[in-house]
Amino acid sequence: MVLTDGDVINAIKKLGEHYRKNISNKYIRKGFNTMQIDLHAWELIDDLAKETTFFGDYRFDELYERILAMAEFVSKAKKQLLPNIRTLVVSASDSAISRSGSLTANEKLLRDIAVSNFPANLAILADLVNDLYVKVVEYDRKTHGPSEAAYNRMQELSRIGELLV
Repeated sequence: MVLTDGDVINAIKKLGEHYRKNISNKYIRKGFNTMQIDLHAWELIDDLAKETTFFGDYRFDELYERILAMAEFVSKAKKQLLPNIRTLVVSASDSAISRSGSLTANEKLLRDIAVSNFPANLAILADLVNDLYVKVVEYDRKTHGPSEAAYNRMQELSRIGELLV
């Protein structure tokens, strides 16, 4: 099936852009190493954030799987990364500096801005994931009908709300 719903496509684009620019940027990404997320989940998150994966053929269960992985990322980032983000990112930057030279004043400022804005950006990501989920459920219902919708077969989707809070 080819994804044709404009609202879903726009929600994927918006989520991917926000994730790439504000969450997985070169400053914050350094803290990702401390998060307990398996490789398969990272691949699902990256697929969703790249956005181009879903502009061709797809299945609803594949899209739901990626939304769930992103929701789990949000939850784990809040618990594992957010409490120590400044320490993790600064120490990762400092060890990179010792290998490659010095961090410019501009780079330090950009790093500090990324760290300071991370809590708000993570909350925005949670809202974008929820918005995408709601749009996909609506599209799924419209495509398959309420009783045959793919989300009915995926019990783990019932956790989305608690993961994003």
